[in-house]
Amino acid sequence: MERLREIQARHRGDADVRALLAEIKRLHQKLVSIEDLRETIDKSWKMDVGGQLAALHILKREMLNEPAVMVFREQRPEPDEYSGPAF
Repeated sequence: MERLREIQARHRGDADVRALLAEIKRLHQKLVSIEDLRETIDKSWKMDVGGQLAALHILKREMLNEPAVMVFREQRPEPDEYSGPAF
């Protein structure tokens, strides 16, 4: 996100750049929300059914390399403090 702030500072008056940055921010937040929901579904599946749901495992692999998700994982509270998505 720091790179986006730098771009914003360099292009303050450009409405197109501002719109693109807003869209990137929205997509960043969407990815974080998707990862949060994936974790919730995965925990529920493991408790109710056991094992791993293949689609969730594939989604997890895809999401692990997303920068937004990497930052989310670093900054979120420990699992015992975590109560699910914040809406």
